Amino acid sequence: MKGHMRNAKDKGVPDLLQGHPHYERLCDLQKGSSGFVQLALDRRTGEQVAIKCIDYVGGGTAFEERHILRELQNHRLAGRHPNIGELLEGFA
Repeated sequence: MKGHMRNAKDKGVPDLLQGHPHYERLCDLQKGSSGFVQLALDRRTGEQVAIKCIDYVGGGTAFEERHILRELQNHRLAGRHPNIGELLEGFA
């Protein structure tokens, strides 16, 4: 797994967690067409978590908002599947 991660100082994606009260970015995991995933430390629990950041390419169009809501709904419908990470919270 470590071979796929980039150092947190890599400038490939922005550090959107900078200054966040609960999460500290550790490194980048994946980048795709609609966003990226970062490994972060949950300061409250000490656990490592994956943070999925979805890009608003069009400035938050109705289509993009529906896409994000659909993705959240699908994630919740998946329940506690062993191959899908648990959705802990959402934030903007």
